[in-house]
Amino acid sequence: MIKEIKVLLEEGTHKSKHGSVFENLIRLVLEKERYTVIQNVNDAGLEIDLLAQHRTTNKILYVECKAKIKPTSTELKKFIFSLDLL
Repeated sequence: MIKEIKVLLEEGTHKSKHGSVFENLIRLVLEKERYTVIQNVNDAGLEIDLLAQHRTTNKILYVECKAKIKPTSTELKKFIFSLDLL
């Protein structure tokens, strides 16, 4: 079964808003799961959308939100490369 979340905004809304709506949704889900979340972490010119740390286990999550059907391999490689720099 395929599951998906579709972000539907008012017609004429800039496409960049889709990403921020999706990012906020994921932040809310993580906070409900007892994560402390920091949005838009910048380091050495690279950005990660969400950095989350679980309040009990201290598990850390790095989250890159893409509000598109299929992210490109370049986007995925860039995200993985950015993790090596943290």
